[in-house]
Amino acid sequence: MLLVAVGLAAALNTCSGKAPVKPQVRDPALQRNEVTIDNALAELGEMECPEGVNAALWVELKDALKEALQTELTESRPGSPARLLASPEEQDGHSMLCPYKWVSTPPTGEANRVDDLAILDNGDGTFTLFWHYQNLGDYDQNGAVGIEDITPLAMHYGESYEPTDANCLLAVIDGSGNGTIDIADITPIAIHFAVDVHHYAIEGAAEETGLFELVSEIAQDAGAGEGRLEYSVIIESPAALWHRVVPCDAEGTPGEPSNAVLRPSNEPIIYEVSPTEGYQHEEYTFSATVTGAEPLTYAWDFGGGATPDTSAESSPTVMLADAGEYAASLTVTNAYGEASHPFTLTVSERDMWAHTWGGFRDEEAEDICIDDAGNVYVLAYTNSFGIGADDVLLLKYSPQGDLLWSKTWGTEVSDSPAGLVLIKDKLIVAGDTYVSGEQRSDVVLLTYDLDGQLLSQVTWGTGDYERASALAADSGGNLYVVGYTLPYGSDDHDLLIASFTVNGEFRWAKCWDRGYEDSASGVMADPTGSLYVCGGTESLAGVSGDALILKYDAEGNILWGRTWDAGHLEGAASAALDRNGDLFIGGGQWNLDEERSYGILLRLAADGDLAFSLRTDGAGGIELGPDSGLFGRGQDASTGQSRGLVQKFDQDGHSIWCKVWNADWSWGFCFGWDVDGNGYFAGCSDSNGGVWEDKADAEATAIGGTIEDAGGTGRELYAEMTPAEGVETSPEGTQDTGGGSSDVLLIKNIPW
Repeated sequence: MLLVAVGLAAALNTCSGKAPVKPQVRDPALQRNEVTIDNALAELGEMECPEGVNAALWVELKDALKEALQTELTESRPGSPARLLASPEEQDGHSMLCPYKWVSTPPTGEANRVDDLAILDNGDGTFTLFWHYQNLGDYDQNGAVGIEDITPLAMHYGESYEPTDANCLLAVIDGSGNGTIDIADITPIAIHFAVDVHHYAIEGAAEETGLFELVSEIAQDAGAGEGRLEYSVIIESPAALWHRVVPCDAEGTPGEPSNAVLRPSNEPIIYEVSPTEGYQHEEYTFSATVTGAEPLTYAWDFGGGATPDTSAESSPTVMLADAGEYAASLTVTNAYGEASHPFTLTVSERDMWAHTWGGFRDEEAEDICIDDAGNVYVLAYTNSFGIGADDVLLLKYSPQGDLLWSKTWGTEVSDSPAGLVLIKDKLIVAGDTYVSGEQRSDVVLLTYDLDGQLLSQVTWGTGDYERASALAADSGGNLYVVGYTLPYGSDDHDLLIASFTVNGEFRWAKCWDRGYEDSASGVMADPTGSLYVCGGTESLAGVSGDALILKYDAEGNILWGRTWDAGHLEGAASAALDRNGDLFIGGGQWNLDEERSYGILLRLAADGDLAFSLRTDGAGGIELGPDSGLFGRGQDASTGQSRGLVQKFDQDGHSIWCKVWNADWSWGFCFGWDVDGNGYFAGCSDSNGGVWEDKADAEATAIGGTIEDAGGTGRELYAEMTPAEGVETSPEGTQDTGGGSSDVLLIKNIPW
C-alpha cells in the first residue's frame, strides 16, 4: 500500500524578494503530445508582458526565444527531444518556414536526473521517500517545458542566488547554471522544449542493480514548496528493499531513473558477509552489512573453518583452519525477527617457494620491494670475482619465483648497497662508493626502470667518509639516506641523515654526535612526514653500547632522541609504527656474559616514553605486517650455527610463533609484503635448499634496561651532487646451484 503525503516536509524558502511563481496546473483534456513550430510561435506572439516586467526586456526575451526555437529545429543538438518531420498533408495551411514539430518526451540525461532521493524511517512501520523536481527549462514547474516558461524568467531577470541553494526558485529558473537569471536561460527552454513530466513512477527492487518494478505513481502536480517542488511519499512496510523514482510523460514513457535508496528495516536483513575466502592459519576479521532495529544479536558459525569456530561479536577476528571449503553461516536476531545468511568459507594455502642465487663469491640480500603486479626486486651485494671489491647487485623475480633479470653496478673500487625503494615506475638504490684514488667514500644514488635499465647515477659527499646503511621514502617521494660520516681528523664517526628528491637532487643533510661511535642502521618515514632513525652509540673500546632512536621532521629538525641500555652491547635496526602511533623498535643485543646474540623488541609511545622492552630469540629488525602483527626477522644462533628466523608478536610483545630456516648458516635481513598479503623473506644462505621449522621454545621475555634522553649535538652538512662513474653489467650467477660461501636467499611465504 502506498500513501501520498503532500506538504509533509517544511516548505523551502524562496531566494528572491519577489512573490514566487506558482506552478500552473495543466488541464489533462488539453494535454498535448505534439507542438508545431507555428503553434509555438503563435502562442509566443500573443503573450502579453507580465506586470512589473520592463516592456523592452520582454520584447528582447521573446525575440531571443523565437530565434532559439527556430535554431533548435534546424540544428541537431545532443540531448534534445525527438523531432518529427510533418507529413505533406499536415503541412497544408501552415507556414513552410520550418515544417518540424516537437514530440513530448520525459526528462533524460544526467542533467535531468533526480539525484537527491532519500528515505526516512517513520518509526511506525512506514517510510517516507523525499525528492525534488528536475526538468530543465520548466521554469514555472507545471510539468512541461513550453512557451510559458519565459514568464518566470522575465519576472526574475537579473537576480542571482547562492550556488549552494540548489533548491530555491532562482536555481530552478537558472537553466544555464551560471548563478544569475539572464539571457543564457533562454537556451534551455529551446533545447528541452516539450520535455514533459506527467507523473513519477515509484519503483522497487530486491537489489540495487536488480529488476525494478512499479510500486505506485504520484502526479507531477502533487509537489509542494516555495522553491523547487518537493515530493514526499509514504510507503507502508513491507515493500521492496531498494526504491527509485522515474519521471514519465503523459503516455507513460519513462525518463532518467533517480538514485536508488535502501529502505531501512526493522527486521534484520543481511546483505553481505566479508571475507568469504582467505589463507590457512592467518587471522581475518569478518564483518557483515546488516540493517534492522537495534539491538542486534550476532551468531557466527564458521563450520570448522576457523578458531574460534563460533562468535557472538559483530566483527569477530579468527584464525582460519587448514585449507578446504567450510559451510559457514551468520544469523542475526532482534525483537522483530531473525535473518540467516549461509556462505561457503574457502580457505587456501598460499603459494610457497624458496630460491638462492649466487656467483663465485659472497652474495647477501640487503633490501627488497614488491610492485603491484607481485614482482619482487632484491637488492644485494656481491664480492666481484678477481678483484675482491663489492658491487651492487639487483635481481628481479616474478610472483612465481622465476628470475627475470640480474644486474650489477660498480666502480673500480668497492661499492656497497644500503636500501631500495620503489616509487611509481622507478627503482631507487642507495649505497656508498669509495672514491678512486682518495681516502673517502660518498653516498651513491642509482635509478633503474622496472626492466633493470640504469637511468641515472649520482653521488653526494663532503670529502669525508660518508657510509650509507638504509634508505626510506616519504609519501611525497622524498628520499632519506642514513648511515654515518667520519669527519676528517676525527676519532669517531657521527650519525648521518641526508635527504634527496626522487630525481637525485640534494635537499639537506644533518649529522648527530653524542661523543661516541654514533651511526644509523635504519630509517622509517611515517604518514605525517616524521622520520624515525634507528642505530647505536658505542664507546671506542667496544665494551658498551646503547640502542639509539631519533625522531626528525621532514626537514631534518630533531624532535626527540632516546638511548636504551641493558648493560650489554645493544643496537636498534628498524622501526615500525602502528595505527595508534606507538613505535616498535627491533634490534639486537650482544650478551657479554654469555657471548651470544639476542634480539630486542622495544615499544615506545609517540613522545618517546618506553612502554616495554623484551629480549627475543633472533637478532634483527622488526616489520609491521598487513594484519598489524609484528614480525621480527634476523637469525637464530642458539644451536651454534646461524639460521634465518622469523618470529611473530602481538601488539603487547607476546610471541605467537617462531620459524627458522633449517639450512645452516642462513640469515634474514629484510621482509616485505605484496598487495595480496604474501610475505617475502630475504637474506643469505651458505647452502641450497631448506624448509621452515617451528622453534617451539621461542620466547619474548621482559628485560631490564633504562631509557634516557639521547642528548647529542647536530650540525648541517652540504655538498653538491656529482655524476657517478660506475658500470652496469649482467653478472654471472646461477639459481639454486650458486657458488661461493653465501648466496642470496629469497623465500615466498612462511607456513604459519
